[in-house]
Formats: sequence, C-alpha cells, structure tokens
Amino acid sequence: MIKTKAISRRKKKYNFVLIFFLLIIFGVIWFYRFQVANDRSSQETIEIRGIIWDEPSKFYSSRQFWLKGYLIETTIGQDLKAGDLVLLVGRPECQLIGKYQKRCLINYPDISVVKGFFWSNIVKVVIGLRKNFIASLERVLPSEPASLLTGIVWGNQGQFSKRFYDDMKSSGLLHVVVASGANVLSLVALLEKTGRFLGRRLVIILSLPLITGYGFIVGNDPPIVRAVLMSGLILLAQLFGRPAKGLRNLFLAGGVMTLFDPLIILDIGFQLSFGASLGILLFGRSFKKIFHWSDLATTLAAQTLTTPILAFHFGQLSPFSFISNALLLWLIEPLMLWGLGLTALGLISWSLAGIVGLLFWLPLQVFTWGSHFWAQILPNITISDRLASASLIVIPLAWLLPKLIKGKFNEQTV
Repeated sequence: MIKTKAISRRKKKYNFVLIFFLLIIFGVIWFYRFQVANDRSSQETIEIRGIIWDEPSKFYSSRQFWLKGYLIETTIGQDLKAGDLVLLVGRPECQLIGKYQKRCLINYPDISVVKGFFWSNIVKVVIGLRKNFIASLERVLPSEPASLLTGIVWGNQGQFSKRFYDDMKSSGLLHVVVASGANVLSLVALLEKTGRFLGRRLVIILSLPLITGYGFIVGNDPPIVRAVLMSGLILLAQLFGRPAKGLRNLFLAGGVMTLFDPLIILDIGFQLSFGASLGILLFGRSFKKIFHWSDLATTLAAQTLTTPILAFHFGQLSPFSFISNALLLWLIEPLMLWGLGLTALGLISWSLAGIVGLLFWLPLQVFTWGSHFWAQILPNITISDRLASASLIVIPLAWLLPKLIKGKFNEQTV
C-alpha cells in the first residue's frame, strides 16, 4: 500500500514537471508570435492573402469585411463575396476600441481576387447553406420571432431591432442570440439525448462531423471555435475510453487558438467564452449542491468570471442578470431543437413549415416579453477597473485555495 502511494506520488511529480516545461515552451512560442503580430500590425504597408469568411456588409457608401484580423473597407463597386480568395496590399491604421482592445482598419486597399482552391470552395458552400437555412426560418415566421430563432439556431443577428437588441443586452441574455459556445453545447446535448438509442459510441462518431459542420456554418467567431474544439476533445476522449477532463480540454483548446492567433487573447468574445467555461468548470458542481437548480447554478458559475471581465472592459455590470438567465434559459434547448427541425421542414415545404411555425410563436414571444421585462427591472452598477482586476485574481483563488489546504491536510494525515 505504501509502495503504491509512493509510485503515485512520483507519477504526480513527473506530470507536474512535464506540464511545467510544456507551459514554458508554449509561453515562449506564444510571446514570440504575439510580438510578431503586434509588429506586423504597425507596419506602413502590408500584403495579405486569405479567404473572406463572411459576406461583406454595406456601410454607407462602402463595403466592409474581416480578413485575418483586419477590418477591410472598400468601394461598393468592388465585386467581392464570401469564399473569395483575395490578395490585398494596403496600410493598416490601428486604434484602441473600448479601453484595451485594438482594431486595425485598412481603407481602400488594392484588392485582386485570386483563383480559388479547396478551402475557398468549401467556404462558399457553407455560406450558401447558412443563407438558405436562415431564409427557411424567415419565410415562415414573423420578423421578430424569426430574428430570435435564427439568432439562437444559426447565430444570426442582422435583423434585430434596436429595442430588442438593447433589451437582450440589458437583461444579460444577449449571449443566447449571437454566435456563442452555448449554440454548440446545446447541439451536443441534443445529439446525446436524441441519439441514445443508437449507442454511445455511434452517437459520438456521428456527433464529431456534425458539430464541426455546425461550427463552420454558424461562423468562425472565437467562442464558436473554442466550443467546437473543446467539445471535440471531450468526445474523442469518451470515444477512446479516456477521462474527459474539462479543465485540461478548455486550456488545450484555448492554447491551440492562441498559438494560431496570438492576438485573440485580447478579443473580448474569446475572454468571455473562456471565462464562462472556466467559471462553470470551477464552481458549477458546488453551486448545484447549494441551489439544487441546474440553470441557476450554471448561470451563477459562468458569471463568476464573465461579470468582472465585462466590468473590466465597460466599467458597468448587471449583478442580478443571473435571475433572467435562470428563468428563461430553459427555453433555449427546446427552441434549438425546434429551430433545426423547422429549418429542415422549411427547405422541403414552405406551407407546411408555416403551419408548424405557429407553434413556435408562444415560446419565442415568452422569451421576448421576458427579456423586455427584465431589462426594465434589473439595475446596472458602475465598478472600477481596479476592483474588476482584483476579482479576476481572487475568484480563481477562492476555488484553488481550499483544494490546496485539503491536499496539504490529506498529505499530513497519511
């Protein structure tokens, strides 16, 4: 027994040393790539070759799109569309947006469309599918419910009215109608529930390509990429009978993303997505034991880290938004399932989908009424940068310190 414990102790020390050296290597590589990315964004003239992942949007007398982290502004007459492989030469102008996030804009660069290859054709197919899926719902539902459902299912927020957008933001519910990790997690939960009769192994094998394809269709925003990577790692671990350790997979997914794009660590969407997942993994189980209400416990756990991040960036927070989330989030999973089914039905028959779509009006309207009600009730308070920064350090320590004390106590009692 003593020999087994000694071997286990040596193994833990070996794993700790290995992880420590891997973190050092990762840190050196990331710091080098971060410096290169920062230097590149400050050059006078740069050349970029890449695929346009989203349809260019009209902005007054110009069109805008994102390309490899740069916001490109060009003329209306420039014939560009999602999936085009382009080569452009221009001068970036970088400035801070908010307090700490930097955005680089390239105004009217020289752009030429290059002959596409495999990935550009894949992007064109994906964008075409997404347009058809969104149109399928918009044809059979009124504008406001259609905007809400296409936001929940396909991450589309282009048709939101200003009042609805402000209500969702004030009530703390905006995350469910934009491209976020919640979309992917809802799909994973639905696949697990609807595919149980097929067997666990087959469900996982089918889920991996479905989740990846869904991520491509919804968009390549950091929260979506993070959720797809993390869900894929967990499913692969389950497929091969390995323990699916959430914290390890979260940091592995975040590490892969920051290695490919070092500046993504400054993106508020990435920070919120990572912080929400970390909060759930650290505190979710404890809160469920305390409150015995899954939606409330999950919301509170996620907000332990997202709240100080929002306060750090915007200087304001809504401390009671967990109430609106706990009372309305239960609608998201059934709406996700119904929305996917209605999308498929709308592609087959508009008239039949229109009849079935009447069943969606009430739950969608309940969500809309609820967001408006809580937007009027819930207060926003101002918080200093110093307090927000301190809470980002103190909150993880509140989880780590008891474990360290418990581990030390157990070691002394052996």
